[in-house]
Amino acid sequence: MTDLDEMLSDRDDLLQNPTVEGAQNYHRKYSDPEVDWESFHDEGLLGGIHKARIALGIGVDESTAWLTKHGMTLDIPDEFLP
Repeated sequence: MTDLDEMLSDRDDLLQNPTVEGAQNYHRKYSDPEVDWESFHDEGLLGGIHKARIALGIGVDESTAWLTKHGMTLDIPDEFLP
């Protein structure tokens, strides 16, 4: 498996099963090493993942419910919605 294939597989796994630990591990592995991802609020990390899921058409109802439950809005421009 190439590095790109591994990154895409890790991303797909995170989108299918969004967890704080999974998000932190993904960002630690693939993002700027200068960013302290563990200082990010857990709900903020998951909120971004749930918005990505909605934009990609993955678990739209589940992610919309999660965002609503946590007092977040979709705020995704219409052109990015499925």
